[in-house]
Amino acid sequence: MPGVILIVEDDPFSRRNLARFLKAEGYVVAAAENGTAAVKLISSSTFDAVITDLHLGSGLDGFHVLSCFEKRFPGKGKILASGTLTDVNDRCASLGALFVNKPLQLDELLIKLESLLARQPAEDEARWASRWVVIDTHHEWRVSVRHHSIALRLRSVTLQRRIQENWLHYAIAQKKIRQLLRNDKKL
Repeated sequence: MPGVILIVEDDPFSRRNLARFLKAEGYVVAAAENGTAAVKLISSSTFDAVITDLHLGSGLDGFHVLSCFEKRFPGKGKILASGTLTDVNDRCASLGALFVNKPLQLDELLIKLESLLARQPAEDEARWASRWVVIDTHHEWRVSVRHHSIALRLRSVTLQRRIQENWLHYAIAQKKIRQLLRNDKKL
Protein backbone atom coordinates (compact mmCIF):
# COMPACT_ATOMS: atom_id res chain seq x y z
CA MET A 1 0.00 0.00 0.00
CA PRO A 2 1.60 3.31 -1.03
CA GLY A 3 2.06 6.19 1.33
CA VAL A 4 4.26 9.11 2.28
CA ILE A 5 6.88 7.98 4.78
CA LEU A 6 9.16 10.06 6.99
CA ILE A 7 12.49 8.44 7.82
CA VAL A 8 14.41 9.85 10.77
CA GLU A 9 17.94 8.42 11.00
CA ASP A 10 21.19 10.10 12.00
CA ASP A 11 23.39 7.61 10.12
CA PRO A 12 23.53 8.87 6.50
CA PHE A 13 24.27 5.42 5.03
CA SER A 14 21.31 3.79 6.79
CA ARG A 15 19.02 6.72 5.99
CA ARG A 16 19.91 6.67 2.29
CA ASN A 17 19.57 2.88 1.95
CA LEU A 18 16.22 2.75 3.73
CA ALA A 19 14.93 5.62 1.58
CA ARG A 20 16.04 3.83 -1.61
CA PHE A 21 14.41 0.59 -0.48
CA LEU A 22 11.08 2.26 0.32
CA LYS A 23 11.11 4.27 -2.93
CA ALA A 24 11.69 1.03 -4.84
CA GLU A 25 8.61 -0.35 -3.07
CA GLY A 26 6.53 2.56 -4.39
CA TYR A 27 6.52 4.86 -1.36
CA VAL A 28 7.11 8.59 -1.36
CA VAL A 29 9.91 9.25 1.12
CA ALA A 30 11.17 12.25 3.07
CA ALA A 31 14.20 11.93 5.31
CA ALA A 32 15.53 13.83 8.31
CA GLU A 33 18.99 13.49 9.84
CA ASN A 34 17.96 14.36 13.42
CA GLY A 35 15.01 14.98 15.70
CA THR A 36 14.96 18.73 15.16
CA ALA A 37 14.77 18.39 11.37
CA ALA A 38 12.08 15.72 11.76
CA VAL A 39 9.89 17.97 13.95
CA LYS A 40 10.16 20.74 11.33
CA LEU A 41 9.11 18.34 8.56
CA ILE A 42 6.23 17.00 10.67
CA SER A 43 4.90 20.50 11.25
CA SER A 44 5.11 21.52 7.58
CA SER A 45 4.25 18.36 5.63
CA THR A 46 1.79 15.48 5.52
CA PHE A 47 2.87 11.91 6.23
CA ASP A 48 1.20 8.53 6.46
CA ALA A 49 3.87 6.97 8.67
CA VAL A 50 7.19 7.62 10.36
CA ILE A 51 10.16 5.30 10.86
CA THR A 52 12.56 6.74 13.39
CA ASP A 53 15.71 5.66 15.13
CA LEU A 54 15.71 5.90 18.94
CA HIS A 55 19.11 7.58 19.34
CA LEU A 56 19.36 10.45 16.90
CA GLY A 57 22.54 12.12 18.08
CA SER A 58 20.79 15.45 18.72
CA GLY A 59 18.79 16.86 21.60
CA LEU A 60 15.59 15.14 20.49
CA ASP A 61 15.30 11.35 20.54
CA GLY A 62 13.00 9.00 18.65
CA PHE A 63 10.34 9.06 21.37
CA HIS A 64 10.07 12.83 21.05
CA VAL A 65 9.69 12.46 17.26
CA LEU A 66 6.96 9.83 17.76
CA SER A 67 5.15 12.07 20.25
CA CYS A 68 5.19 15.05 17.84
CA PHE A 69 4.08 12.81 14.98
CA GLU A 70 1.15 11.46 17.02
CA LYS A 71 0.03 14.99 17.96
CA ARG A 72 0.07 16.13 14.32
CA PHE A 73 -1.16 12.88 12.74
CA PRO A 74 -3.19 10.96 15.34
CA GLY A 75 -3.53 7.27 14.62
CA LYS A 76 -1.02 7.25 11.76
CA GLY A 77 1.70 4.58 11.52
CA LYS A 78 4.74 4.86 13.74
CA ILE A 79 7.79 2.59 13.88
CA LEU A 80 10.74 2.96 16.26
CA ALA A 81 13.99 1.24 15.31
CA SER A 82 16.86 0.69 17.71
CA GLY A 83 19.72 -1.60 18.47
CA THR A 84 19.47 -0.79 22.16
CA LEU A 85 19.43 -3.58 24.70
CA THR A 86 16.93 -1.81 26.93
CA ASP A 87 13.26 -2.73 26.72
CA VAL A 88 11.36 0.01 24.90
CA ASN A 89 8.30 -2.00 23.90
CA ASP A 90 6.10 -0.57 26.68
CA ARG A 91 6.96 3.01 25.79
CA CYS A 92 6.41 2.28 22.08
CA ALA A 93 3.02 0.74 22.85
CA SER A 94 2.01 3.80 24.88
CA LEU A 95 2.72 5.95 21.81
CA GLY A 96 0.95 3.52 19.47
CA ALA A 97 4.23 2.63 17.75
CA LEU A 98 5.75 -0.64 16.67
CA PHE A 99 9.31 -1.53 17.63
CA VAL A 100 11.86 -2.99 15.21
CA ASN A 101 15.33 -4.20 16.21
CA LYS A 102 18.44 -3.00 14.43
CA PRO A 103 20.06 -4.03 12.23
CA LEU A 104 16.90 -3.68 10.19
CA GLN A 105 15.50 -6.69 8.36
CA LEU A 106 13.94 -4.86 5.43
CA ASP A 107 11.36 -7.56 4.66
CA GLU A 108 10.17 -7.52 8.29
CA LEU A 109 10.08 -3.72 8.31
CA LEU A 110 8.08 -3.66 5.07
CA ILE A 111 5.52 -6.10 6.46
CA LYS A 112 5.06 -3.98 9.58
CA LEU A 113 4.81 -0.79 7.56
CA GLU A 114 2.23 -2.28 5.20
CA SER A 115 0.27 -3.52 8.20
CA LEU A 116 0.24 -0.04 9.75
CA LEU A 117 -0.80 1.61 6.50
CA ALA A 118 -3.57 -0.94 5.96
CA ARG A 119 -5.13 0.30 9.20
CA GLN A 120 -5.12 3.96 8.07
CA PRO A 121 -8.42 5.81 7.89
CA ALA A 122 -10.47 5.39 4.69
CA GLU A 123 -9.93 8.99 3.49
CA ASP A 124 -6.24 8.22 2.99
CA GLU A 125 -7.13 5.39 0.60
CA ALA A 126 -9.12 7.75 -1.62
CA ARG A 127 -6.13 10.05 -1.87
CA TRP A 128 -4.01 7.20 -3.25
CA ALA A 129 -6.66 5.48 -5.39
CA SER A 130 -5.38 6.98 -8.64
CA ARG A 131 -1.82 5.75 -8.00
CA TRP A 132 -2.77 2.35 -6.62
CA VAL A 133 -3.33 0.60 -9.95
CA VAL A 134 0.14 1.47 -11.28
CA ILE A 135 1.93 0.72 -8.03
CA ASP A 136 0.05 -2.56 -7.49
CA THR A 137 1.37 -3.93 -10.78
CA HIS A 138 4.93 -3.18 -9.78
CA HIS A 139 4.35 -4.30 -6.22
CA GLU A 140 3.47 -7.86 -7.29
CA TRP A 141 6.64 -8.01 -9.34
CA ARG A 142 8.76 -6.70 -6.43
CA VAL A 143 7.21 -9.23 -4.04
CA SER A 144 7.99 -12.01 -6.51
CA VAL A 145 11.59 -10.82 -6.91
CA ARG A 146 11.99 -10.53 -3.13
CA HIS A 147 10.75 -14.11 -2.58
CA HIS A 148 13.07 -15.44 -5.30
CA SER A 149 15.97 -13.47 -3.82
CA ILE A 150 15.37 -14.95 -0.37
CA ALA A 151 15.19 -18.46 -1.86
CA LEU A 152 18.44 -17.90 -3.76
CA ARG A 153 20.20 -16.61 -0.65
CA LEU A 154 19.10 -19.68 1.28
CA ARG A 155 20.29 -21.95 -1.52
CA SER A 156 23.53 -20.00 -1.68
CA VAL A 157 24.17 -20.58 2.03
CA THR A 158 23.48 -24.30 1.59
CA LEU A 159 25.77 -24.49 -1.44
CA GLN A 160 28.54 -22.63 0.36
CA ARG A 161 28.29 -25.07 3.26
CA ARG A 162 28.47 -28.04 0.85
CA ILE A 163 31.49 -26.55 -0.91
CA GLN A 164 33.26 -26.11 2.43
CA GLU A 165 32.44 -29.70 3.39
CA ASN A 166 33.74 -30.97 0.05
CA TRP A 167 36.96 -28.98 0.43
CA LEU A 168 37.40 -30.48 3.86
CA HIS A 169 36.95 -34.00 2.45
CA TYR A 170 39.36 -33.13 -0.37
CA ALA A 171 42.00 -31.86 2.09
CA ILE A 172 41.67 -35.01 4.20
CA ALA A 173 42.01 -37.21 1.11
CA GLN A 174 45.10 -35.25 -0.03
CA LYS A 175 46.68 -35.68 3.40
CA LYS A 176 46.06 -39.45 3.30
CA ILE A 177 47.57 -39.68 -0.21
CA ARG A 178 50.69 -37.80 0.95
CA GLN A 179 51.04 -40.16 3.93
CA LEU A 180 50.68 -43.19 1.65
CA LEU A 181 53.29 -41.80 -0.74
CA ARG A 182 55.71 -41.14 2.14
CA ASN A 183 55.16 -44.63 3.49
CA ASP A 184 55.68 -46.10 -0.01
CA LYS A 185 59.02 -44.24 -0.39
CA LYS A 186 60.22 -45.64 2.95
CA LEU A 187 59.65 -49.23 1.78
